[in-house]
Amino acid sequence: MDTKKIIVTGGAGFIGSALIRHLIQTTDGEVCNLDKLTYAGNLASLRDVADSPRYHFVQLDICDTAGVARLFAEFRPDTIMHLAAESHVDRSIDNPLEFVQTNVMGTANLLHCATQYWKTLSEADRRLVLKRVIEPVLNSLRWPNRPRLPRGASCWASDAIESPEGSFVVFVSDLQNRPFEVWVNGARPPRGLGSVAKMLSLDMYTDDFPWLSRKLEVLAGTNGGTAFQILDPETGEPIWVPSTVAALARLVAFRHRTLGIDASVQAKSAMMEALIAPREPKTGPDGTMGWICDVLNPVTGDDFVLMVKELRMPDGSTRPYSVWGAGKFPRAFEGLFKLLSLDMRIVDPAWIAMKLRKLMNYAEPQGDFLARVPGADKSSSFPSTEAYIARLLIHRYAMLGILDEHGEPVEQMGVVQAESDAAAPARPAGPAPVINGAECPECHLHSVIKKDGCQFCTHCGYTGACG
Repeated sequence: MDTKKIIVTGGAGFIGSALIRHLIQTTDGEVCNLDKLTYAGNLASLRDVADSPRYHFVQLDICDTAGVARLFAEFRPDTIMHLAAESHVDRSIDNPLEFVQTNVMGTANLLHCATQYWKTLSEADRRLVLKRVIEPVLNSLRWPNRPRLPRGASCWASDAIESPEGSFVVFVSDLQNRPFEVWVNGARPPRGLGSVAKMLSLDMYTDDFPWLSRKLEVLAGTNGGTAFQILDPETGEPIWVPSTVAALARLVAFRHRTLGIDASVQAKSAMMEALIAPREPKTGPDGTMGWICDVLNPVTGDDFVLMVKELRMPDGSTRPYSVWGAGKFPRAFEGLFKLLSLDMRIVDPAWIAMKLRKLMNYAEPQGDFLARVPGADKSSSFPSTEAYIARLLIHRYAMLGILDEHGEPVEQMGVVQAESDAAAPARPAGPAPVINGAECPECHLHSVIKKDGCQFCTHCGYTGACG
């Protein structure tokens, strides 16, 4: 068990004492034994654990409302295991009212006190709790670097896709019959679809086909915008797809099949085995706590709320496990949020950290804008709404002590291998070179930059053309 503080009622009885001995001897939990010590109670059965600093005994009647409420407030349990009860059939015949008082009224009182105690819990305590987490092999996940292509690579191009949000063509690059990258291009491609392709390419770099198949499955079922028809790449017949990201997933999956790649053939998947939960954990009717933030890009018109669902890990830490948006944003973002939510559930936060750092560099043509830097009293230019989303998520992870503000893990878990690329060209030593802006028509200095989609001179304040 992974709970930290446990109250066991009737812990001096035959079954209760066995349970307490098991908890103390096999877990790290702190156990409080609540028992009235009637005819069935025997503390001698707990002598093996009586001296443990994690064992506590309180002599109390479960019908004592004030006493039970005080114990809950002082001990602050994670779990209550209710075993206290009157027993023996012959005694129930001799004095049935004692049985009703303890077994019925006592249980009702315990439930009432537990409910009142639950209402006093902090927001962190009322998050969805993950009881158990997997332990994948260290260095089992390869960092997905793009392969070097001194001789280039072959590329497959899809039919032109006409969607209500724009026309586009999907390109899938492969090296030695192994797809490794997907691109979206066109005169007017749907906004947001390029960032989905970028994130999907990082998954293709892993060469883990069950993991990629899971991502494509998620995208294929993504709704968003208006359904439309495409030509089935296998049959040539018109088929309906619910969204542009669903069309993208179908085309990428088709390209894999034409190259003879079947994800089901690969029995082992390091990525799938590193998920803290194969499916997104679902809350009960009481919900779970999370984090929300407003996002506004005045250049593109994006105006929505970014929502992050969080759970409590077995070690007591808080982890984001799902991200969503509500408001005005490109419908392709629905697919982006689903991909990032899967990445969040990889047990080593170094994985989602890498994804967010890559996304933070994603640029959208005429999509850059000025926004407040999370965690800082200043503003900066961001190359796209997606890049700002990544920066906000990194900040949330930093608030929880998981990543720093640069998107690097605070502590290395060791499941994801450190980034390295021996073939990459070395960076020049020293500070980065200063890049001149365009020449200003008024002050004639090379200090014109793009700010909120418009030309802006940082020296004299001249504002030029926008768009």
